[in-house]
Amino acid sequence: MSVKFVSVVIPLKKQDLSWKAWVQLRREDGPLDGQYEFPGGKIESGETSFQAAARELKEEVAVEYAEEQFSLFQITRHDYSDRKVCLHFHLLEVKDEQSGWSRGQWCDLGDIPKHMLEANRPIVEKLKDYLEQEPNLGEWK
Repeated sequence: MSVKFVSVVIPLKKQDLSWKAWVQLRREDGPLDGQYEFPGGKIESGETSFQAAARELKEEVAVEYAEEQFSLFQITRHDYSDRKVCLHFHLLEVKDEQSGWSRGQWCDLGDIPKHMLEANRPIVEKLKDYLEQEPNLGEWK
């Protein structure tokens, strides 16, 4: 089974002194159907993970951000029962929310659904720890 390279976007916005992340429900004919995930998808041939992040966000959520607005947070590999993935997690701080933002919802980081994809759970924990120590995401870039 070959490894698929995937770009994942974690859109974040600060609201009422806490961080919220955008999550969406996965729809597929497979074992991951019905679980929550962050927007993302396969990195196409000749594409950087940043370009894929911008493209996937536009395709899945109907909003546009330039690839320069994404920050690489973590690269990790995960083996599911039916696929192997190398995930490039990118952060996107949303300061001025555009119209669009469809097919998902904003959730407090502490309340991220328990039905989150298995590969995303450790990243959420790492992100919560990071934001407790560095509450101003913009300074991280």
